[in-house]
Amino acid sequence: MDAMARDDAPLGRNSLPSSSSLTQMARPFGAWRRAAVAPLDRSASRGHGNATSLAAGSDAILLGTARGALARYDLRNEAETTSQDVWTGTSRVRKVFCDPTGVHAVVTSDQEGRNPSTHHVCHTKAKRARALPRLKGQVITAVAWNRKSLGRGASTSFVMGTAKGAVYECVVDDPGGTGTGNGVTRREKVTVKQVGMLSGHPCSIQGIHLETFDDGKQVCAIVVTSTRLYVFQGGPTLDQVFAGEEHFVEMPGELLVNGVPHSELHVHLTKNKTADRLVWLTGDGLYCGRFGVGRSKGELRGGSMEAFVTDQKLIPYPFLGDQPREDERPSQTPISAAVTEFHYLLLYQDRILALNRVSEELIFDEYFNQGLVALVRDEVTGAVYSFNESTIFEIILYDEGQDMWEIYLRRKEWYLAIQHCRTQSQKDAVYNKQAEEAFAKGDLEASAALWARCSHVAGPRFEEVTLRLIRTGHRGALSTYLLRKLDNLPRLERPQRTMLATWLLELYLDAAYQEELKIPPGELSTPTSRAAVEELKDFMMDQKDDLDDGTTLNLLAGYGRIEELVYYATARAMYDVACMHMIQEGNAKRAIAVLRHPDVSPDLWYKFGPDLFLLSPKETVDAWLVMGKHLDPKHLLPALLVSEKQSKKPGARTTEQESEAQRYLEVVIFRHKCKDVAVHNLMLQLLTREDTETDLLRYLSNAVQPDGEPYYDIQYALRLCLERARLRSCCHLYATQGMFQEAVSLALKVDLELAKSVADMPADDEGMRRKLWLMVAKHVIQLESEGTTRDQVGNVVSFLKETDGLLKLEDILPFFPDTVLIDDLKGAVGDALEEYSLKIEDLKREMDSATKEAEVIRKDLRELPCRFVEVTPETRCSSCNKTMLCPGPTAVRAPSTDRLTCHPFFVFPCTHTFHEGCLLQEVLEKLSGEARARLERLQEELAQDSKELAQLQRQYMQLPAGLSSMGATIPDGEEELEEVSRKIERNQIQVNELVSSACPYCSVLMVGTLTRPLVGPEDRKELVEWAI
Repeated sequence: MDAMARDDAPLGRNSLPSSSSLTQMARPFGAWRRAAVAPLDRSASRGHGNATSLAAGSDAILLGTARGALARYDLRNEAETTSQDVWTGTSRVRKVFCDPTGVHAVVTSDQEGRNPSTHHVCHTKAKRARALPRLKGQVITAVAWNRKSLGRGASTSFVMGTAKGAVYECVVDDPGGTGTGNGVTRREKVTVKQVGMLSGHPCSIQGIHLETFDDGKQVCAIVVTSTRLYVFQGGPTLDQVFAGEEHFVEMPGELLVNGVPHSELHVHLTKNKTADRLVWLTGDGLYCGRFGVGRSKGELRGGSMEAFVTDQKLIPYPFLGDQPREDERPSQTPISAAVTEFHYLLLYQDRILALNRVSEELIFDEYFNQGLVALVRDEVTGAVYSFNESTIFEIILYDEGQDMWEIYLRRKEWYLAIQHCRTQSQKDAVYNKQAEEAFAKGDLEASAALWARCSHVAGPRFEEVTLRLIRTGHRGALSTYLLRKLDNLPRLERPQRTMLATWLLELYLDAAYQEELKIPPGELSTPTSRAAVEELKDFMMDQKDDLDDGTTLNLLAGYGRIEELVYYATARAMYDVACMHMIQEGNAKRAIAVLRHPDVSPDLWYKFGPDLFLLSPKETVDAWLVMGKHLDPKHLLPALLVSEKQSKKPGARTTEQESEAQRYLEVVIFRHKCKDVAVHNLMLQLLTREDTETDLLRYLSNAVQPDGEPYYDIQYALRLCLERARLRSCCHLYATQGMFQEAVSLALKVDLELAKSVADMPADDEGMRRKLWLMVAKHVIQLESEGTTRDQVGNVVSFLKETDGLLKLEDILPFFPDTVLIDDLKGAVGDALEEYSLKIEDLKREMDSATKEAEVIRKDLRELPCRFVEVTPETRCSSCNKTMLCPGPTAVRAPSTDRLTCHPFFVFPCTHTFHEGCLLQEVLEKLSGEARARLERLQEELAQDSKELAQLQRQYMQLPAGLSSMGATIPDGEEELEEVSRKIERNQIQVNELVSSACPYCSVLMVGTLTRPLVGPEDRKELVEWAI
């Protein structure tokens, strides 16, 4: 399509003139300085005649002219406004209808004085318009687009109203056409059919609107004429819609424009593109209302007109200029109207007016005599346009909603007023006004909540509000105000938040106290008192970060709220405070529950251990055992010693405390393996207080380290046992210390059998055992001295048998009294002599056997010098398998100057033969411990001495030959050589003795290797390689 010829470039939306030329290009409204009329194009028709009609949608403007041209202006380009020819005909364009997307258009045209009219549908991508069939003799006066079909496929549908009251539905398939490869465009398919007819009062349809709901199953159609507004509902087809019952509203007068009846229907859409309210331009005023169709389920709210259009009202037109207000009707009526978000714009022949939609006040009345024809609103962008014969204007509204909060405030529509506030001061004014209204009505809770929303900058002062609420005596309102104020304060305002939280805490405490005063006698609580306590706890939990701990605890304690005090202290991790108050209340179970919190430090267990152990020993010990190794028993000793302190008081009964303390110590000692001496000493102290020594002896036997040393202080244990007459335990302790004589002496005072068992303890020291048994024997003889002599001797003989031969009769004879007769000992003496005779015979036999063995050894010694082993040149080393003449591994030896000396080797009686070096290696591998270290040390000394000897020999050989001929001697050098040689000889002898003492293959050296692992540390690398 060719661009229209232009004499000058059009003015774009974003290319408004500067302030210096505003008076020439845009006319701002005098009363309302946030609006202006700006020309978009002063020669819009571009030589195609005068402009006759204007339509807009989605920043696109369609302009029809008197010579049949249809121009499209695209305002989406921010830099400039572009225009193009959409369609050029031969007839005058009468009316242009544009869809909300700005893509489709319906054009009605006629020739002046000639009929009928022609109708075409246009698309921005189509090369030419398509004529609408079946409309012969009809004049399209209104079009309603089906928004559900726009941009959702190849078909577009719309509804047309005619001057005869007929309603047609038009469906255009593929309105843009599909281009083919040869440049030919496929023709569109246009279908037109009549779907309805206004009955009873047929006249020209001035406006029509379609609204679908219930997922497209129901359709509501609104049709207006110059005097009536019709509402149809049905579906899902339009035939069914207009075939249903019609509801209408009729106005008595008509609006005449240039002597012709005129009317307009304007529908305002929400952000969701659904119809919100409608405005009907009538002769009596603006008929306004809201859609009342149930869109969720497709049901009407009733059968009357109010079911379709709610909040109906008629806004009369304002009186203009000096016209008396006593007249019934204004002298001038508007010729067109437009609906914005908050205003109704009215276009007169020589002026533009704006009425506020909410207050219905006249906002501005501006004279603008430019011959404007009509007002057109872009349904998508909200822009309002107007035009005259040559120019397109845009009516620009600058922030039209900035004063709406004040209008809603005067109307006491609080919610809407807040929604339209821009600044905090505006919100403060709304909240304050609303609070005053609520306060005047006696709704103190609501007024307090509203005052709390006001800021401290523009709202009422905090002191004023609190004093007013205090004077009312309503604590709930004051609490509400303080609580809401606290919620609104930022976290950084810590002092203010703490002050408010403390004040609120006092109010909650007082409320709980007042409720408890109302509890009837004989009852512990009431539902209201319990609710007050729960509110107090919830508040403390919510505001624990704002409350001051010290002040809060003092307040709770002052009101006697110990339960709540513990609750707060636990929430603030002040476990020591909570535990202390629970102990003061005598509630050990609750105190233990506080201490068992995961965040509690073990130090608190140690701190409150004595008090808890006194209150409830069993529960305290159970808690300690549950804590296990998290507690150090050493730090719990003060608590366990409480039982010892209590036992010293007259008449004190501490059996339970002592048993629980002992139970705890047994667990930590034998299960947890505690090694602390103080803990073990306390265990001893408790065990020594028992009636029997069974547990004490068991403990003394088990509480020892692997090396035999006890965990307890043995000196302290011995002193304690002596003080409390635990003699058996004392004997055990004496024996443990090796003080066997003291142990036996003490055991003889207790029990003879105990003394006998102690006497057998030094098993490795026969002399000590003999001495101890003599002590026991003396004691036994002294005990038996009171009986008859014959019985006395019999008991002593039995005692000697118990010693298992350690004591003889002659050992104990000195202990018998002088009154014992030898005849009484005749049997015992005879038995002793017989036993000695048997031992003498055994000794004789042993001596004969030893004599024979000595003779055999002497014979072997005589034959030893004659023994030999033959070594041939073919004899091979048992280690390296080389002949003896071949050198084996070099051993460290003194250097030799004899070249014919054979390499040293060793031959053992077992015929195993070794090179000196091979034998040294074999012996080193099999030796261990001290012998191996000695051999390695001798080898190192031999190596150092050999080097020193070689160096000395080289120095001696390098002396000048004339020194010896001159009779000179070098005594120091010769002595040093001799000294080193003797040292090497001594070390070599020791090495030979070590390596030749036994054959490494068939002696104890080989047997010792049986206990060594197959893989040693030297094989670690190979072990790593074989690892899986």
